[in-house]
Amino acid sequence: MALLTNDNLALEVNCHTAEHGWVIYTVRFLINGQSIINPAVIKRSADYDRITPGYMMAEEDMRGSLFPVLDAVLNGRHAVWSSDEPHFVLSLQHCPWEGADDNSRIILAEAHADAYFLEGRDYFGSDALVLRMSLAKSDLVRFRDELNEEYSAFIAREMGVEVRDL
Repeated sequence: MALLTNDNLALEVNCHTAEHGWVIYTVRFLINGQSIINPAVIKRSADYDRITPGYMMAEEDMRGSLFPVLDAVLNGRHAVWSSDEPHFVLSLQHCPWEGADDNSRIILAEAHADAYFLEGRDYFGSDALVLRMSLAKSDLVRFRDELNEEYSAFIAREMGVEVRDL
């Protein structure tokens, strides 16, 4: 599990399964370690039966495109990661101020989960659940390191191959 945290808010990301060259992540928005979203309102269907109730899904191909996004932000650029269906977006941007040292730079993180994740919604659209946090660079470094560990162990377990640090 990798947690992108700020005070009492967090985005939890887990590598869940690998299917046909795709990584399926489970994600949820937390406050004080508890789900912000009532698990009863998150969609349950054949696709969702394979994940723990209360989690949302995000998927991408095995290349791990989230890592270059995190690296870009850690190197001072703005970046956006968008999963393939279902739609989940992580937007990261710097909010620099004069005189800030490298570790105290503020990064604005916004995680958008399409309202399609909600029970009763049968189409993708522009409506979304959003978790917005201000982070220090060290918060993002910690998240990237946790996600790298999670992803490497996951690929070794699912695919039987060792992954070098991403």
